[in-house]
Amino acid sequence: MKRKITLAVLLCLFSGIAFSQNTHMEYYSNDFDFLSSTFLVNSNSYVNYMVGTNNEKQLFVTELNFSPYLEPVSSNSVSFQMPDTVFIKGGFFDLDDNIVVYGYINPNKNGIIVKINMDNGSAVSIKYITSFNANTEVIDGCWSERHAGGQIFKTYDFVYANSTFMRISNELDLSYYPAFRRFPTGNIRSVSWDNINKKHVVSGNVSGSTPDKIRIGYFDKSTGLMPLKFYELSIPTGYTFSIGSQRHVLSDQDSIVFLCQDFYFLQPYDYAGLLVSKVNYISGQVYYSIAYRFGVAKTWVLDATKTCDNLFVLGHHNGLDTIGASTQPFERRFVAQFNMYDTSDYIVKFMSDYNLINMQTPCPYYVAYDMRNTLYLNNITYNPNFESVCASGAVNNKSYIIETYDLNYDTDCDSIKNIFEQSIQLAQQSYNQQLVPQNTWGNTNPNIISNYSTISFSRDIICPTSKAMLYFQERRISELQRRNAEKTFQNRNVLNTNTDILMPSAQIEIVNNDYFICKNFTSNCYFKIYDLTGRVLNEGITQNEQLNNISINKSGIYIISVRDAQNQLVQEKIMILK
Repeated sequence: MKRKITLAVLLCLFSGIAFSQNTHMEYYSNDFDFLSSTFLVNSNSYVNYMVGTNNEKQLFVTELNFSPYLEPVSSNSVSFQMPDTVFIKGGFFDLDDNIVVYGYINPNKNGIIVKINMDNGSAVSIKYITSFNANTEVIDGCWSERHAGGQIFKTYDFVYANSTFMRISNELDLSYYPAFRRFPTGNIRSVSWDNINKKHVVSGNVSGSTPDKIRIGYFDKSTGLMPLKFYELSIPTGYTFSIGSQRHVLSDQDSIVFLCQDFYFLQPYDYAGLLVSKVNYISGQVYYSIAYRFGVAKTWVLDATKTCDNLFVLGHHNGLDTIGASTQPFERRFVAQFNMYDTSDYIVKFMSDYNLINMQTPCPYYVAYDMRNTLYLNNITYNPNFESVCASGAVNNKSYIIETYDLNYDTDCDSIKNIFEQSIQLAQQSYNQQLVPQNTWGNTNPNIISNYSTISFSRDIICPTSKAMLYFQERRISELQRRNAEKTFQNRNVLNTNTDILMPSAQIEIVNNDYFICKNFTSNCYFKIYDLTGRVLNEGITQNEQLNNISINKSGIYIISVRDAQNQLVQEKIMILK
């Protein structure tokens, strides 16, 4: 996938690593095959990591250099020997800077959750739990909190088996006030923790009803998850969607989420696409709902994330390839980019480098389409290092990381998908049915693995050649230089074409890392301060030259975003040391 710069890092620790603009670089070591991987960023340290698995039942953790190009840090790479073959769907960093990944194990798709204990940025041990029951794959997760008796307890939230919400202790102890909830009908597909309102945000859908409905709502922070509130958003007749194909992303605005749902236009043809809705999950208000029609085929939402301005959706699309002289069947990943402030600003691109029809299925136990949703690229993550997003996964014994900043800047790689947009009116009503408190995971105890092996990487066997790798490295360095120059140019004084007066550009001045001042904005300045996961920590209205307290008491890197009435937007990163 190529855009401003698209780096596809094919990381095969035991079979290779690659990078891509669709840059492909491969690093080889030993003779093992990649089965899955996920890319993660520590929001406090900015350090990048990759967690993956191979066909030798190993789970590995490696730090990744990110500048000027992606490559593994052999001095901080280890592997743990697991008792089962693990497929990773995604992961996150918790509040203690530990890594948590989730997915399933062979042969019956039993769910698995792995906590990787980190010490000074290095993996030192793992703790994991697996479900006794088949078909309990974990598909989404986040850190969260449980509030009781004036105390705050660290917890994790997960969605497994496409239908069950689970909140457990951050030590994976299922005897310590666990909670399980599912809808009587339909599924739960996506979960996030709103750290401002202290709520577990949950979404899902129910298909086959009349009409089909999307569900969005929340559980409270209490031990009993009460109170809770859910809404149903009914779609008009003539449209439908797939049950289980959905994600939501918390925005920077209070209580606002973006719902990403696959969508089908039944008349006059069976067109497929995406439905993107901006919704207040507390009040149920729908601000807009836009359907983006792709063509005659099938779509599936795999994951979603956002940057400061754009919502990114990673999905799967199959059908007939109409690009070129002949129509050819295809199974391809797509990345869709939507401006969160302007619904008419969007672009969708296919991953052109790999048609999953040719995929070598590493797991014979499952049907091909099920595996296609697990492999190649199955998760997408915001990377604050360069305001980019990175999608990751593994296929054909190789692990991929694909990076993009802005799909509009791709000129010579992935295929643009012609899409058509139309507004869809969603009917909103409260969902009053009692959720079922059913534990289909089982009461398993955590297992601990303290032994690990170090991993060494080699950069001397490269696909296609070492010369090609150096070429892609140079492209990335050039891209970073171009972006820095672009930022510098934007920060210079600009000419007001209406008056021919040189006007100073708007800027944010940081004072002693404790205060900030807005300069050269027009009228009121609306500011937000948020961490690298997108959680809003402070917001308000200020004026030019007014001293504003940043009011953050935890060390880390944060972003101050200021927008004025003329829609000027300026963002500034700040590192807090306490």
